[in-house]
Amino acid sequence: MQNKKFGALSSSIDPEKLSASVSGAILSVSALIIMFGGFLGVPLTQNEVATFASTAGLGVGSLWFLYGVLRKIIVAVNQRFFI
Repeated sequence: MQNKKFGALSSSIDPEKLSASVSGAILSVSALIIMFGGFLGVPLTQNEVATFASTAGLGVGSLWFLYGVLRKIIVAVNQRFFI
């Protein structure tokens, strides 16, 4: 079994690339954001949406990292003192 860079989201042809369906979904969502932004009177460009997505990804990734670290600490303390 090959290592897939993106896990289940990897391409079935090239495991080092993101799957076409996921890439398409990301592009569709960004296009919808731009469209609804224009509809609401907020002009958005692809660069602004990409910047927002990068910032949001960084924030979510950081929170996920902190969650993992805290969980490891809690498990280590429980195993050391309560088992």
